[in-house]
Amino acid sequence: MKKQFVSIFIILCFLANGQKVASPTTIDSLIIKELKTNENVFLLFWISDCPHCDLGIKQLNQKIGNNKVPLITIAFDKDPVVYKNALKEKKMQNFINFCDFKGFEKSAIAKKYAVTQTPTLIAINRNYTKIADGNLAFAKLIKIK
Repeated sequence: MKKQFVSIFIILCFLANGQKVASPTTIDSLIIKELKTNENVFLLFWISDCPHCDLGIKQLNQKIGNNKVPLITIAFDKDPVVYKNALKEKKMQNFINFCDFKGFEKSAIAKKYAVTQTPTLIAINRNYTKIADGNLAFAKLIKIK
């Protein structure tokens, strides 16, 4: 994965259950903010109509519970209403959630992180180096709770 990060403006949108959001931001600024207080940041790429994503998010919720973990979820949805409903239905209020509403095919974020399918979970460190993905990233994530 390339270390170069191009800022991509993301609309922080319609977050469920009163989640606080300061303003629209870039994915890079959210990652940088999380890396200031965490050794690693985990990125979960998903889409609301993906059954495998549903299962993965359910497992994350079961393992993490209400604990604060450095997890940023990135949705590839196109419809803000569908996205808002999915966040609420999947109980994702404990995560940092956002979506650019471009869909998977047109997502610069998917290209940037070499995401070819959903769900995809990756871990990156303070050097913006991918250190784990898949089951290994999941194991690292649930250890920090």
